[in-house]
Amino acid sequence: MTVFLVSRTVVKDPVKYQQYAQAAASTIMSHGGRIALRGTFARALVGSADSHGTAVIEFPDMQSVETWLASVDYQALVPVRDQGCDMQLLAYEQPPT
Repeated sequence: MTVFLVSRTVVKDPVKYQQYAQAAASTIMSHGGRIALRGTFARALVGSADSHGTAVIEFPDMQSVETWLASVDYQALVPVRDQGCDMQLLAYEQPPT
């Protein structure tokens, strides 16, 4: 079942965040993922929200997400990620049609 990983970020250090984002992209692809969307907050249409960045990453299944997240390559980036931004990672499964 396809899984969409939604990343919400608030950048703390733009240089560190860029280092993280560039390096993370290759780890995502090496685990079968693809970045479907990257964007920055424009405005809230219903309710309220703080300024943040969002990325949507598509993986073939939850196992691929979990393997990527636990991988040595990705875990090596965690300190840079945490210096560069505050991040939420949320997984959504696409129901079968």
